[in-house]
Amino acid sequence: MLWTAVVLVPLASASAFANHNLWQHPLGAADSVDFTQWHPSVPTDVRGPSDASASLANHGILPRDGKNLTIPILKKALKDGLNVGHDFSQVIGTLALKGCKPPGSTSFNLDELAQHGTVEHDGSISRGDFKVTGNNKDFNGALFDEWLKVAAPNGEKQITLPAAAAGRWARLKQCNATNPDFEYDQKFLSLSYGESALYLSTMGHPYFANPPTHFVEILFREERLPWIEGWRPPHAETNIATVTAMIFRIKQANPTEATQAEKGGLAETVLDLLMHKKIPSTLPCWHGGEGC
Repeated sequence: MLWTAVVLVPLASASAFANHNLWQHPLGAADSVDFTQWHPSVPTDVRGPSDASASLANHGILPRDGKNLTIPILKKALKDGLNVGHDFSQVIGTLALKGCKPPGSTSFNLDELAQHGTVEHDGSISRGDFKVTGNNKDFNGALFDEWLKVAAPNGEKQITLPAAAAGRWARLKQCNATNPDFEYDQKFLSLSYGESALYLSTMGHPYFANPPTHFVEILFREERLPWIEGWRPPHAETNIATVTAMIFRIKQANPTEATQAEKGGLAETVLDLLMHKKIPSTLPCWHGGEGC
C-alpha cells in the first residue's frame, strides 16, 4: 500500500501550533547562515521560475549569480537555508540536469529551469503559462493576487491546507480555461503538488503546514526569506517522506481533484518521481477535472 512508503502525519490539531515559533528551530545548520545578507538580483545574475531558489540566491546561500549550480551546492543550500533533506534535493537537481542540460553535464543555471518540462510546469501559482503570457520565468503579481484571494480569503493570517488546495484548484481551472495547450499529465500534476507542498512545509511546518500568509507573500513577491519578520527554518526536515505525505494531504483536501488524481494514477507517479524512477510517457492526462 502507498501509505507504507510515507511517514505518518501526526494527528495533533494544527491549531495547537498556531504560533509558528513553537515549531521553528532557532539553532542548527541555519546558525552558519547570515539571513540578513539579502539583496535583489542584478542584471548579470540569472533567476528561474522557482521562488525558493531565487530567494536562496538573493541571500547568498546559493551563488548570487545563479550560475554553475551542482547537486552538492544545491544540497547544501537547501539544507542550510530551508532544512530540506539531501534526498529531496538530489531528486530536484537530477531532474534539472536531465531536463535542461546535455548528457554528462554536472551543473546548471537557474534560468535554465524555465525550460518547459524540466521542473517548470503549466499551472504555477506565481508564473504564467508560457504559451499564454510568453513569460514563465518572472513573478506574475496579478496571477498571484488572484491565487491569494482563494488561498487566504478575507485576509486570513495563515494559509491552511484546505485553503491552499482550493487556491491551487482555482488556478488550474483558470489555466484550463485560458490556455488551449494546457499541459497537465501526471508528471506535471506531481510537480504542481510538490510546489504547494514545499511552500507549506518550509514557510510553515513539514507536518502541520499552516504558514503565516505574510511569510508566503514575502517569499513569492520579494524572493526573500522572511527572517526579519520572524521566520526560521523549521526544526523538522522537509524530505521525500514528508513531501509525499503533504502532497496526499493536499489531494485529500479537495475531493474533486482527489478523484481525478486517483483515476490518473497520481499515487504511483508521485512515488516514482520522488524516488527518481523513470516515468512512462503514456500516463493518463487530466484537464480541468476532465479525464482524457
